[in-house]
Amino acid sequence: IELLVDVFKKLSDTKTVGSLTLGETNFIGIRDFYALIRHYLEKGQSLDQSFEGIMRNLSGYKGKEYQEPFKHLLQRISGLGKEKILEKMNCWGPLQCIKANLNDDVNCRHCLLICENQHSWQLLLDHNILPYHDVIFLFNSRFPADLTATTNYDHLHKVINCMETGKTVILFNLKSIHECLYNMLNQRYQIKGGYSYCQRTCEMSVESSSRECYVSDGFKCIVVIQEKDFNDPVTTIQKYIKIKSKVMEKAFFNRFERQWISYRKSLPPLLIKKAETFQEYLCKVYHISNQELRKLFCGFNEDTIPSAISYALPSESFSSTDSKNEELTQTEFDSLHQLFSPLFNPEKIVEYTKNFNNNNSIDLISFTFKKVVNAAQELCDSKMLLILTFDEMQNAFQRKWDCKRVEDYAKVGHFEQDIKQFFTESDSNKFIIRYQYKNSEDLTQFFQIKWILETAHASYYKDNNKDEKKYKDEKDSNTQISKRRKLVVLIVRSVHKLQRPFPIIFTKFIYSILFFYFKMEDSICGFIDKPISIFFAKVIGYLTFMFFAKVFGYLPFISFAKFFEDLTFIFFANAI
Repeated sequence: IELLVDVFKKLSDTKTVGSLTLGETNFIGIRDFYALIRHYLEKGQSLDQSFEGIMRNLSGYKGKEYQEPFKHLLQRISGLGKEKILEKMNCWGPLQCIKANLNDDVNCRHCLLICENQHSWQLLLDHNILPYHDVIFLFNSRFPADLTATTNYDHLHKVINCMETGKTVILFNLKSIHECLYNMLNQRYQIKGGYSYCQRTCEMSVESSSRECYVSDGFKCIVVIQEKDFNDPVTTIQKYIKIKSKVMEKAFFNRFERQWISYRKSLPPLLIKKAETFQEYLCKVYHISNQELRKLFCGFNEDTIPSAISYALPSESFSSTDSKNEELTQTEFDSLHQLFSPLFNPEKIVEYTKNFNNNNSIDLISFTFKKVVNAAQELCDSKMLLILTFDEMQNAFQRKWDCKRVEDYAKVGHFEQDIKQFFTESDSNKFIIRYQYKNSEDLTQFFQIKWILETAHASYYKDNNKDEKKYKDEKDSNTQISKRRKLVVLIVRSVHKLQRPFPIIFTKFIYSILFFYFKMEDSICGFIDKPISIFFAKVIGYLTFMFFAKVFGYLPFISFAKFFEDLTFIFFANAI
């Protein structure tokens, strides 16, 4: 205990400035101290045996002005070398700490996730830290009829239900109900009952009154916020109000075990090296700089390659410490490269094609929506299909494929009802829904839709796997099973074209591909990274794409003279 007191005292003297605190102040508080001591006493561990308690309660601030003294202090107190300290700290990274929090007993604090980007929280799904069953995810719904005070009451009742049934609840940017959950977030529980039986209760503020609620032992709460929410500039007029808000937020932070999560920094050192190697590989193959990757691949961002590493490489790679495995194998190169092939930017592809040699040229093909859907149907038990497009779908396409639109739903409950009916009652084997991407600053509605689809998908195929055995002895088993295979297709239409592209993050259930335009025959022009023996296929594919793109106004800045110039280049380049 004396050693822990020494650690806390020295860290509490470290001043931090900026994003998550008000001016120059201490990031850790007295609640962190009590949680730290309680952890090691209840676990029966010492600091030499495990850094779990230290990393869960004291390491949640990412700034160098805090992290550097933190590392030096642990090194000095433990007497271990720098490499050994980093190794022990890496054993308890943010994801490991969150998992330990969810698996811990009832005495630990709730968890606060500070996300570097809007999509960072999906790491919990990618690494199976959050299961799709017994978890309730609550979003600040953007559906029109949900933008009322009654929605907050619905959220409060769902939180209370999770408390009583022992489920895990995730609050995604739900600041509007934090004040009502004051006692629960502070874990101000009362113990009722006798010697043989006791029950925890908590006072909750619901509809201008207090209500006593039971708290099950298995109940957990995770609050998800974005780092950028605390970096907004303060204007002179708003200064007093903003400062008051910051003080309240600092007190709010100290209630939790805090973990800052990022796709890039979630990778172990060996995989970070592989991510850097693959980025260099893409630049070398296509003769472009790191900055031009965003132009060549639609939706490319700083987390695209790290998410591809997490998605494509085996889970054993995350625990490997063998330096021999830090280089990408050819198989890993191919599997990663295959993920990026459907994401080529149609407005940049001709420009960059002139710089490619024959071995690395990008080939153009024409394929149909029907063929892509049929191919995805074979993988529908483990994946859903995500389609990116800049085109507005025509009514004929919508009617033919029975495609629904997110904006046609007034409440999220109506959308959930349609999804439930599709997986439980409908005879259809495809559910096609279009989401219109407008605001790059707020993807809450997209994440809400994605979570609903993934949860229903996981639940459906989990039940199917249990029932599959009964079909094995039947003669027509394959037919009966195939009738039960259901594919979800999510079409994301970006109204901004390429100015603010939809961010591509490779996740467990989503298979990404890019469509450029929908013809009446549902023909789609796309790019793949696979050699075609007859060069005329390239000319025809390019001619098809550029003609329709020019006629329908998708490339208004390209003149027909430029069009034929590029066509001549492709003809002679591939005729050699």
